[in-house]
Amino acid sequence: MNNSTACLAPDEAVFVQTLVDHMVLADKVAGNGTEMVANFYIDAALAANLGNGDAPPMHHPREARVSGTALYRVGMAATAVYCDRVFGELFDEISDEKQNGVLRLLDSIKLVFQDGSGAGVFFAIVCQTVRRLN
Repeated sequence: MNNSTACLAPDEAVFVQTLVDHMVLADKVAGNGTEMVANFYIDAALAANLGNGDAPPMHHPREARVSGTALYRVGMAATAVYCDRVFGELFDEISDEKQNGVLRLLDSIKLVFQDGSGAGVFFAIVCQTVRRLN
C-alpha cells in the first residue's frame, strides 16, 4: 500500500494513525483503523478541506468558523504539546492507558489547550470523522 499522504505532514500522519488504531478496534468482522485505511480516509477528507468552514470556533462563539482541516491541525499540535508537557512523549509514544486518558480528557470540557482553545471541539470533529467510517 502507498504510505504517502495527501494532506498530512509525517508527524500528523503518525498521530492520525495512532488515533484511528485506538478508536477503531479490530473485531471478528473488520480490522483496526489502519487496516480499514481510516487514516487515509481522514487524510483525504482533510485534503478536501474537511467541513470547509463548518467547524465551530475553538475559542469564542463569535469568532469566524474554521475549516475542519485547520481545526484538526490546531488540535493535533495542541495534543502533542499537552502529551509532551505531561508525559514527556508524543501521543503515539505513550501507553494505551495514557492514550485512553488523553482521549477522555479531549472528550471532556476539562482540558483547555495552552492557547486557550477547547479540546472538546477538536475531539468532537475527530469523533464525527471516525463515525463517518461506519
